[in-house]
Amino acid sequence: TLYATTWYAGRDLPVVNVAVDYLRDAAGRPDIDRDEVIAAIEVLPAGERLAALRRFGAGLGVGEAWLETRQFNIMSAEELAEAHRRGLDVQLHTHRHIDVETEVDALPREIEENRAFLGAAIHGAAFDHFCYPSGATHERAPALLAAGGIRSATLVAEGLNAPGADPFALRRFLDGRNV
Repeated sequence: TLYATTWYAGRDLPVVNVAVDYLRDAAGRPDIDRDEVIAAIEVLPAGERLAALRRFGAGLGVGEAWLETRQFNIMSAEELAEAHRRGLDVQLHTHRHIDVETEVDALPREIEENRAFLGAAIHGAAFDHFCYPSGATHERAPALLAAGGIRSATLVAEGLNAPGADPFALRRFLDGRNV
C-alpha cells in the first residue's frame, strides 16, 4: 500500500523540506537554519518555489542532478494511476501532509481533497484506508476518519497487529534497507 499525499503530486514540484535538507547536506552546511529556509520558500506561491529552491542550491554550489531526476518529487497523478494499474494499492494520506495532532479540525477537508485528487487519477478505486502523516494523531481523529468513510488508519509505529487491534491505530512495517 502506498499512502499518497497529493498537493505536490498535482504540481510537479520537489517536496520543499526534503529538497532543502538534501541541498544543505550536499553542501556540507549543517549551520544553515533549515526551518528558516523552508519557511521562506513555503510562503511563496507554488509557481515561485522551484526557482527559490534552484537559487538556494546554486548559492550553495550544489548542481541540479537532484532536480533533473525528480529525486524529491511525489508521484504524479499519471504515475499513481499506472502504479495502481500494475497492482499497487494507493490510499489516503491527506492532501497537504498536515500534522493531525495540531490540525485535527482540517482533517475532514484534507481527506476530501486527497480523495478527490486520487479519485480523478485512479477511477473506480475505493479510498477508505489512511495513514497518519508522520504518525501524528489526535484523540478526535478516529471519529473524524470514520465519519469520512475511512475503515482503518495506520501509525508509523512498527509492529504486528493482534486480533481486535484498534483499526484506527494500526502498526506497520516499512520496507527499506533493513526490512
